[in-house]
Amino acid sequence: MGKNKVSAFFCSALFLVGCPIHAAVVTSGDIEVIAAPPASLIEGAFESDLFTRFFFEREAAVSTPLISDVSSLGTIATGTQVRSYFFHFDPATEDAVQSSLGTVVFDAAILGIFTQPSGLISSSNQFRVVGTNYGGSTLEGPGSSVSDTVELLSANSLQFDFNATQGTDQMRVLVGIAAVPEPTALLLLGIGLAGLAAVRRRA
Repeated sequence: MGKNKVSAFFCSALFLVGCPIHAAVVTSGDIEVIAAPPASLIEGAFESDLFTRFFFEREAAVSTPLISDVSSLGTIATGTQVRSYFFHFDPATEDAVQSSLGTVVFDAAILGIFTQPSGLISSSNQFRVVGTNYGGSTLEGPGSSVSDTVELLSANSLQFDFNATQGTDQMRVLVGIAAVPEPTALLLLGIGLAGLAAVRRRA
């Protein structure tokens, strides 16, 4: 995988009100950020040898407790407000192992990572996008010829290494909600920046 892509999407600090709620996620490596979920993620429907596709699903409160497949993250309690993101890797070439390595830095803490059937099903019941056929694939563990790994790099960043021939690799990540400044605070910030600019011009 010699090609790397870096993608970022963000909003200006003065225009946070009304911005997309996935407004401060930075990705690097073999990742393609897509603006909207596709109609189908079943094997063969959304293929790429170069990229893992990554997209925002929804923001909502957890309706029943969710146990992360990464044990260090524990359980997400009912009522926790989260944003949901989905990862999908489906190589078009199936006669050799295809690999996808990427890093994602979120604007808030990672609360849950779901890579196995029970975790994906329980989180899908709450966060899947209506109208998208997810296909139900999971990650392979150690011992497989196409084993996959997910590593937490910090409280708000992770790295994945997906490997596949036939089939797809899929993962869901739930992230906390970053604090958004109040509109009044943003207005004061804008006035302050304008004042500084005026002072500098007079100087």
